[in-house]
Amino acid sequence: MPRLAILALPLLCVAAAPDAAERRARTPASQPAADSPPRMQRLEHAEPGEWAVYRMLQGAQRVRLINTTRLLAEFEVLPILNGQPLGLPAVRTSPLTADYALDLAADEGATVEFGSETVDAAGRAWTCRRTVARRQVGAVTLERRIWMSADAPLEGLVRMELRADGRLTARLELLAFGFPAPQTQAEP
Repeated sequence: MPRLAILALPLLCVAAAPDAAERRARTPASQPAADSPPRMQRLEHAEPGEWAVYRMLQGAQRVRLINTTRLLAEFEVLPILNGQPLGLPAVRTSPLTADYALDLAADEGATVEFGSETVDAAGRAWTCRRTVARRQVGAVTLERRIWMSADAPLEGLVRMELRADGRLTARLELLAFGFPAPQTQAEP
């Protein structure tokens, strides 16, 4: 019986190198341009027990920091509908060095714009970095606006809006928050 050998040859493609402007236009958001703001790494200073409740278009969502390691933060996320918990909480992890808005834009390969704005949420005014990420998915233009503050709990998220062709499809807005009570030592 004859033996068959399959030979794979690498395909070599030669093309002209893109010019600097074209290369910049295709640079992913994970490699921010020189005019990008510094990363907002709020989780590095978060403590287990911090929590936030976010209002959504339908219901709310409670997020609580359960634990941190040297690299990761572990959250409990509980959806709330009509004031009642909906099911069991989900657990998710995030790197301590995460910047929610920048990392999300990088994952989507979106074009990103930055600005600053004061946002009223949870009974106070927050000085926020506004990140607007736009991308095209088929015939639909998606735009995600995220307002983050170094003073806000957990990841620093104050507000997020997602629009598809200009129509609001999702929203999170900080409604309430809290920090763990300081631990007091018992007297000997």
